[in-house]
This record gives sequence, C-alpha cells and structure tokens, in this order.
Amino acid sequence: MHSETRHLFLLLLLLLVLSPLFTIGAQEATNDSRVSPFYTEKDKKSHEEKLRAEKDATIEALRQAATRTIPIDYSSRAVGEIPLQEGVSSSGARTYQISIPTAAGFKFVPNLSLCYNSQGSDGLAGYGWDIQGVSRISLISKNKYYHNEAKGANVYDTDPVFALDGIPLVTNTQPETMDLFPLITASGYILAAPVFNNSGYVTYFTVLYPNGVSAIYGFAEDLDYNLPSYPVTEMRDNDDNKISFIYHFDSYNGTSRILHVRYGYSTPNMYHGEITFEYVQDTGVTTRYYAGKRTDLYYRVIEIVSKTDNTVICRLPLTYDNKDYVRLLSQVDCISGVDSLRPLQFQYDYYPDSVVNAPGHLSLSDSLSFSGVFSPSDTNLVYKRGKFVYRSNNDGIVVYPYYPSYSCINISPSNYAFDSLYPSDQCILFIPSLKEWNNPNTSITTGPGFQTIEAVDVDGDGIDELVKVNLYNSVFSSSNGLSITVYKCNTNEIPVQIAQFTIPMSGAISSGPYYSPYRREYFWGDFLGNGKTQLLSVAYDQNYNPVRTFAQTCYATLIDITGQTKLCDYPLFTFPEDGPKRLFTCDLDNESQTKLCYATASGLDVYRFAGSSFSKEKTLSSVTSSVFTTKLNPAYITDLNGDGYVDIMTAPQPGLNTYWTRYSYNGSEFSCSFISICYRSSDDSIIFMDINRDGLADLVKISGTTLSSHRNIKGFSFEAGQPSTSAISNSKGILQCNVVDRYGMSAFMKIDGNKVYGFEYSAIAPRMRHITRSIDSFGKVLVNSYQYLPDNSRVWSDPDFIINNEEGFAFKSIPFYLLNAEDGFLDESLNEKYKENAYSYYDGVIHHFGLGFCGFLRTYAYDYRGGFHTTTIDTFDPQKRGVLMSRQVHNFREECM
Repeated sequence: MHSETRHLFLLLLLLLVLSPLFTIGAQEATNDSRVSPFYTEKDKKSHEEKLRAEKDATIEALRQAATRTIPIDYSSRAVGEIPLQEGVSSSGARTYQISIPTAAGFKFVPNLSLCYNSQGSDGLAGYGWDIQGVSRISLISKNKYYHNEAKGANVYDTDPVFALDGIPLVTNTQPETMDLFPLITASGYILAAPVFNNSGYVTYFTVLYPNGVSAIYGFAEDLDYNLPSYPVTEMRDNDDNKISFIYHFDSYNGTSRILHVRYGYSTPNMYHGEITFEYVQDTGVTTRYYAGKRTDLYYRVIEIVSKTDNTVICRLPLTYDNKDYVRLLSQVDCISGVDSLRPLQFQYDYYPDSVVNAPGHLSLSDSLSFSGVFSPSDTNLVYKRGKFVYRSNNDGIVVYPYYPSYSCINISPSNYAFDSLYPSDQCILFIPSLKEWNNPNTSITTGPGFQTIEAVDVDGDGIDELVKVNLYNSVFSSSNGLSITVYKCNTNEIPVQIAQFTIPMSGAISSGPYYSPYRREYFWGDFLGNGKTQLLSVAYDQNYNPVRTFAQTCYATLIDITGQTKLCDYPLFTFPEDGPKRLFTCDLDNESQTKLCYATASGLDVYRFAGSSFSKEKTLSSVTSSVFTTKLNPAYITDLNGDGYVDIMTAPQPGLNTYWTRYSYNGSEFSCSFISICYRSSDDSIIFMDINRDGLADLVKISGTTLSSHRNIKGFSFEAGQPSTSAISNSKGILQCNVVDRYGMSAFMKIDGNKVYGFEYSAIAPRMRHITRSIDSFGKVLVNSYQYLPDNSRVWSDPDFIINNEEGFAFKSIPFYLLNAEDGFLDESLNEKYKENAYSYYDGVIHHFGLGFCGFLRTYAYDYRGGFHTTTIDTFDPQKRGVLMSRQVHNFREECM
C-alpha cells in the first residue's frame, strides 16, 4: 500500500454502532493514551528520516534501472543550454520555467516563458504547463473582503468585478488618477479603466503601470456579454515602443489563445521581432464552464518560433506523452538552422508501466478494528463524519441507531400528540480522530425530542463542532421550539459542551388539550457567507405520520448557531412529503455562500439569504421537481467536470439501459445531456466520488457482494466497470461525505461489525501527472518527490500560532500535493549529487471572505549537501498576504544530528 493512502485511510475510518443496549468492549482511553495533534521534535525527526529513507529507496531503484538502459548519444548536438529554472511556489508546488528567446537589439521586448506548476491542470502546453507573460484581466466572483458581498461571476452581470493576473481590481480613491482610471489593483499601483458598450458590458480596458508602461486589454468587440477574460493586446513603454499580442478569438464563448507576439516596431505596422505559437487541435478535452461560458482548451502548442525580420532565431518543438487521458509535455527541443541543442526532458514515472497501462480498480488496503459495537440486531445505523481535532487532518466519526424523529406518541384514543421516538438516554458513539485503534467516547446522549446531530464548523475556525438538535415543547402549551447543543473537542479529544440554547419556533399542532411541535427537516450551510455554518429548519405542509396528519404552515427558519439567534422565520414555499428530495443546499455559483435550491414543477428556484430574509434570486427552468422525485430514477448531486459547478445525475430505470441523464450548470443555466455509464438494479448502491483525485467524480457501484468502479474520463464519459479485487459482504456501512463538504470524500470506506475496510484506487491521477524527473541540456537530472497534504507527511502545526477567525481566517487541510524533496544528479547514472533538498510546511491558512489560500505559517528547507545539514526556516504571516517575517539559517554536520 502506498504511504500516502495509508495515512488517508487512517483519516477516514468508520465504525459500527449501537442500540439502547450499547456495550463497550474496552474502557475509554485515558488522557495519556490520546495522540496530540502537535508533533514533538522527536516525532518530526523520526518522520523525516522515514521519508528520506523512502526517497533514497526510490532513487536507488531509478539508478538500477538506468544501468539497464542504453543512454542516448547527444554528442553531435551543438554546445549550449536551453534555460531551465526550477523552483518551489508559496503553496508548495514544484515549478519550472523555460524562457522563450527574443531578438537582440530592441529596448522593449516581451518576457514570455513556458511554465509548469505541479498543482496546475490543463494548459496550452499540456497538463500543468502554460504560457506565462501573456497578461489577462479576468471576470471574477464578488467576495465580502473586497466587494462587501458574495456573488458568483456571470458574463451577463452589468455590475461586474475583475482581477488583473489574479489581483482584484478595486475602486481607485486617488484624487489625481481616479477620474481617468476608476480602478486600481488591490495590492500594487496598477491603474485600469474599463470601456463599456451601450448595453453596459465591458469591451476593453486601458491600463497604466507604475513604470509608465500603458496597455490595452481586450478586443473592443461590441458583444452582449462581458468576456470571461480580456487578454493584453498591446503594450507601450515611455518611448512609445510597442508590443502587439495577436489572438484567435472565439466571440461566442469569449475565449482566446495567443498566436503571435510582435515587437521592435519601426513604423506603426512594421515590426522586426516576432514569436509565433503553432497549435494542434486536441480531441476529447474536458468541457468546463465559467461564469456562463465554456472554457474548453481545444488546442495545444506544438512549436514556438522566435524570428527577427522573418529570419528564424530558433524553434522550440514540443513533444507530448499521452498518459492518464491527458497530454504531458515530455520534451522541449531548441533548433537554430541546422544546429540543435540537447533537449529538455520531463518524465512522469511514479508508477511502472504495468500499473499505468492496466485498467484502474479499487482494492482492499486496510482492515481496522474498534472496541465498541452495537448488538448484531441493530441494522439501521446513522453515520456522520467530520474533522473535530484542532489542526489534525484525521477524520472523526459519529454513529447512532436510527429511530423515527417524529411520530405519534398516542396519549389518548381521540386526541393525538407527536414527538421523537428516540430514547432520551440513547448513547451516541463519537470517535474524534480515527487512528489504528479507537476507543469511542459515549458521553453524549440523544436527550428528549432528539432530531439530529451533525458535524459542522459553526465558528469558522476550520474545525467541526458537534451540533445536536432537539425538540422542546410542553404538551399542554403551544409554546415550542428547538433546543440546540454545541460540543467542541478539547486538547484531550474529549467533547465539551460549549453552548446550549433554545430557539422559539412558529407553529404548533393542536389536538384536544394537547399541543405538539411541527414536523420539520434540517439543512446546513453557510447561508451568510461568513465561513460559518448555520442551521435551516423547514416545516412540512402536514405533519406526515402513519396515524393521523394535521395541516402545518411551511415556516423556513434560519438559525445562527454562533450568535444563538433566529435570523428569519416565515413561510417560503410549500413543502410536501417529498420536499426533502427536492431541496438541497450548496454553493451553486462558486461565490463562497450557500444557496437554498428547491425544485418545483416550474424549475429550480434558487434563494439567497441577505439581511433578514431569503429572496428568490432566479428560477432555472431546466431542472424541475420530476428530476428529483421520480421513484425509479434516483438523483445524485455531484461535479463531473471539476469546474466547481453542480452536475445533477439521474439514474436509468433498473435494468432498462446504461444511459444516465446529466444536468450541467455553467454558472448561468442548466443544460441536459446523456452519458452511458452502467446498468443498475433496484438493490444497487451508487456513490459519486473522486476515487483517483483528478478532481472529477467517478461512479462506485455496489451490487450484492461486488464492488466496482467506473473511472470518469475527462468529464464526458466513463470507463467500463472494473470490479474490485476484494468482495464485500453487503452495501451497508458505507461512509458518506460530510453534510456540508460534499466533495471531501477521497477514499472508499466500508464497515462490517467492528471492522473497517479501506479501499484504494490502483493509480492516483496526480501521481501519474507529476514531473518526477527532469533532465536539462547538460544532462543533469533532478528527481522530485511529492506528498499529499492531508497525509500529515511534512505538514506540522505550531501550537503558539493564533489566527483571527472573525476576520475569516482558518486553518484548513487543503488537498494539495506538495514538493517534499528534490535530488539533483550530475548525469543519468544518478551517482554524483549536486543537490539534496527537502521541505516541510507548517499550518496552511485559508480565508473565507475572498483571499482564498493564504499560504503557510512556516516552511523549512533542508539542504543535505556535502555532509552538512543546513536548515532554512522562513516564517510568514498568512494574515498579511503571506509577508516574510523572518528567516533563520542553522548549520549542522550530518554526524552530529
């Protein structure tokens, strides 16, 4: 089993549970036996040594393979170098940069390069590779940090906001420049002025840089929408020297690709320097959407030509490998006349060819045990998952038996009262942080009127709390409401009650002298857009139950858990018995704010909460209630193409055919299409989850004792089902994802009794797509090693570092792959090193209000060359745009460590 996935399975383990006759097979763990989320220096050193040993073993295997390979003879090539610069980004990515040469003798020339980022995706030069130096102004979503509201980007918005090369453009308040340039970059002093057409859409921008360079962005096309991005089309320096950028422009989708960059103008139309990009059309590209338009990359660069006065200075042909359904840049040549340099080579060989060329499948990777189980007769169990331990990547589990949360309690023959059927002393099993062996905490009980308990982050610190919801009412009074209890794990991983409060609710059932609370459903999300989770309760139109139903008013009640207040409480729409199937909550428009989505016969009504009420923002007519309520065609909410927008998949009828219906959201509207995936039976269990970490949801199907997976191919088709190499007992005990984080499930887990079985996919996509080795023009080899951030591989925590949650900052485990080691060798024999570095990372911080990933608190760079160990410690402030606060350098002899 790969080391990265072994750690992941320890994060996501599951457990079987309990009935009112719950028994524990072992005593609760003592404080001394619990694992601290903070690692000791001894722990860190041991882990570093383990990773270094694993890396050395990999290099030795490569060295042995090199002895069996006849090297290519490049002695006939011209002497020279294709400049290649490697680096490490602030987010821990491996980067490469290949400069594109320009003609000499001109003052104002373009600065272009081919750039690689190991955390990137499809680009014009293959996966992870793109062209740098072609600046753009892009349409972006509004956020609370810069714009005081959250609103998704939409090309039809007449009040749009933009960013210049990722830096938001905000209102310019400088008196001397604001009239000519109403916008300015949020960091820096670049000025921008949009030009609008008669419909209110931006046609182009004029931009002024601090060094006096002016630029035009966009094509001055009079279109009925804003472009998703406006590329730079012209730049001039203070001496009026000009650079022109020529594109192929798709006026329907607003996309563009660079064709020519021209410079060295002697007259307005006479240029003497030019860089040309030649393309080939790609087939089978992933269709993604942004702001209402398609953003497909249909073309790939195959050659870059630099010329002066129509004389070729050099050509850079690009060669690609086709692996894992993507194009990987494998070689860059440099040819000038009849001479050519030794090419740059890039290899992507983490897995052997036998794995890459074989169909992917799930296989059993781990079997773990728990100390507590429910009795065998208890078959209906509820599982919840979350992250409960401060600065730990490990998942935790909540498990309890299912009872009806609302039913008739039959007080007298002619009058009726209703309440929860959960025993008030029912034990709830809680494992805060899953490890190889787990003793559950059983201190939390359901209590009277139990409705639900969820793992949600109510205070925005990146750690989930347990929120328990109970009904409270007096049977002889119409006064009723919800009792809400919040638990948070302390440093000993014990749940501590931090809040308990009641919220009065409108509406009560009256039957004779008795009063009962309404029947309600509960939904969760960040409806305020403040990085915290709120509770939404929706009352049915009747209190559906098997005995006697009463009419209800469909109150929608939004509750702020942190503020312990009711934000709204009024009828919003009719909510019948099938209402829960038609209502879902999600960040529909990629704006960091949860929307309430409710399907009716007319379409999907989308509600936004603002101020003190929900308002219907739009109705998307393509998705009606029949999409969710047809009994033989269950619906699944997922993201097939990795663009962050919702895809709704409805299954074919059992045994009918293999065609699934797909409703794809593009940021503006839904479109309907069909995808052939698989047959299904009525007893099959279906889960859409990203099993290979390529950002695309795959389909996992459980049929009886057979577990099979259908790999998603670039968002528009699926591989044939590949059965797991291990059988399973049944489809019960499957770990679902978190109620708010639908896309956080990264491993398939199955529970039987007190056993937890982990399944891993045979080939993880990022591993196949990362550059593992590069060879430069002198034959020097650089070997790269990566680790997955949630594995806690080289990601530590500093207990003394505090961040401000109220300003939107939070610790978060982002699913990044980080560069953790690089080893440089003088030739392909891998015998003599010129570089040996390793990297560690502390405390990744995100910002909920618009800044996104803010970087790490601290990075460690270890240099092991020449028998010395040099450690460079850089400390940053993620709350101040990652500014470097200090640098420490420590030198040790290897034998003294």
